[in-house]
Amino acid sequence: MPEGEKKGSVGFTLTELLVVIAIIGLLAALLTPVVVNVRQKAGKVTCLNNLRQIGVGIGLYQSDHQGAFPAAVERWGSDSGPGFWFMQLSDYGLPFKAFNPVKNDGRFRNQAWWYCPACSKYADQKLWGQPDYGVNTEVFANRTDTSGGPQGPDSGIRLITPFTIVNPAQTVAIMETASAGNPRLNNGWGGLAKWRFINQPIPDTASATADRGIAFRHPVRESLKGTTCNMLFADLHVESVSHEDSRLQTRLGRKKLIFITQ
Repeated sequence: MPEGEKKGSVGFTLTELLVVIAIIGLLAALLTPVVVNVRQKAGKVTCLNNLRQIGVGIGLYQSDHQGAFPAAVERWGSDSGPGFWFMQLSDYGLPFKAFNPVKNDGRFRNQAWWYCPACSKYADQKLWGQPDYGVNTEVFANRTDTSGGPQGPDSGIRLITPFTIVNPAQTVAIMETASAGNPRLNNGWGGLAKWRFINQPIPDTASATADRGIAFRHPVRESLKGTTCNMLFADLHVESVSHEDSRLQTRLGRKKLIFITQ
């Protein structure tokens, strides 16, 4: 370099640095809603796949049980044997292990099919691990009452098969269900509160969602307009049902989704 010639500057000026920061901030503002939207859609797809997988397990169960659905409750008070419906699918590729909140031993892992991704951050409120999906007890009939006695006439065994359901393609078997006040929490024991679902209007907000009521989780937000609830029907097909679906808007429409003889 000739004597007296100044070396060129390779740094950023303050103005240039501020411009770069502004561009990065703008890109982040533009991309964040896109990322959130993609994550919400991925959660919806995963939830639908959960129900498809549960449907496959039910189909395998039916092949060994005269075509019957599992009981909503086979035996009360059991946390290891064939108690609630989701415990009865353990031999069909869907193992269930009760969660011990005291030991906190991490047995939620490998059981992702029982939990909607929209509920993942509420896992600590799932008590002993009941799923985010509730069954229609007209399809998954109880086989014992709360005292352990037989449910139903004589034998106490009530077999519900697709052949006894008048319209299996329009009869809900399992749907996303909620805990009190929040559709993102789990339900009590894996059952839908069917009379609440039938008699009360479909909630418009998350905070209006009743215990064990229908849950619209996709996407997760307070206003439920434009959201969907994933459902598995008695013919084992899966649908993502809109909050505005015509079947949900009247008591008669909701009743037809529940009762197998309508």
